[in-house]
Amino acid sequence: MNYPHEYLPIRQVGLRDLYKDSEPMIQNMWSEDLALLHLAGRYSDGNNIQRVFVNPSQGMDRASRANCTLTGDFDSLIGFTRDLPLKMPLSIYPVPLFSETLTRPVHVPAPLWAARQDGTLHAPHKIANLCIGKFEQRSQVRIMFPHHTNFSGTLELSQNDLQALYEDGILPAVHEVAPAYASDWPCTYAAALILARDKNNHIHKKSCDLPEASLSNFAQAVRSNLAHNPRLKEPFFMIELRGTKGAYAFDPDDPDDLEFHFNLFVERLNFSIALEDAPEEAANWYCDIGLEVSRQ
Repeated sequence: MNYPHEYLPIRQVGLRDLYKDSEPMIQNMWSEDLALLHLAGRYSDGNNIQRVFVNPSQGMDRASRANCTLTGDFDSLIGFTRDLPLKMPLSIYPVPLFSETLTRPVHVPAPLWAARQDGTLHAPHKIANLCIGKFEQRSQVRIMFPHHTNFSGTLELSQNDLQALYEDGILPAVHEVAPAYASDWPCTYAAALILARDKNNHIHKKSCDLPEASLSNFAQAVRSNLAHNPRLKEPFFMIELRGTKGAYAFDPDDPDDLEFHFNLFVERLNFSIALEDAPEEAANWYCDIGLEVSRQ
């Protein structure tokens, strides 16, 4: 049989053995042999060809807590809420881009109150959704529609859905809770589409800002405005807060340091609003924590 399925003697090596085999190839500039070893897992001792597997831990001394340093870091936070508990303005897209729809698993469950009519509870990426805004540079807010697939049988939202979301849900909410900002918003979804398209008919993200003080009332107004739309009713929000590598690093052995950096990480969120009437909603917030192990 031909590569990569040929029958060959198998040899498992550790990193030290791999370096030992590679060193003469590097010194003698045997580039083809080096490429075969590292890229194809093939090694020739001059007589026979072997199939090489690398086990990075083979031959290594077992690490112990005494000679390792642990560093924690807050990578991201995902929360499901019927409010918008932000401590900063939110930039909202009148024309959301389908390319930013959540389509991959985020490995956390949707909240129990997002169950569909048949009682089933699907993963967040299996619920019709749109990214409707961002705050800071990399953090996002998505709006989720748990009832949508009860009627359409698909996760895909139509242009009619987007028009209803904007003209029946978002725009009236802006006029209600932040009338001073209403003049900045397109008067219809069709007008928003025209403003978002360039001369090549490509759609770009155009956003309108809402101040922090209006966000909670805005969220409630949008939910109320869509209450009679069978496809879009009872929406909720998914907030994704993204950290910056190393910006919130903490010592896992120091509870005070952990608490300090966590509070620093989530200072953009107002949990007093998110949990004011329902402390149990804290179960719908998930923090992704990285742990780096470095050996001295």
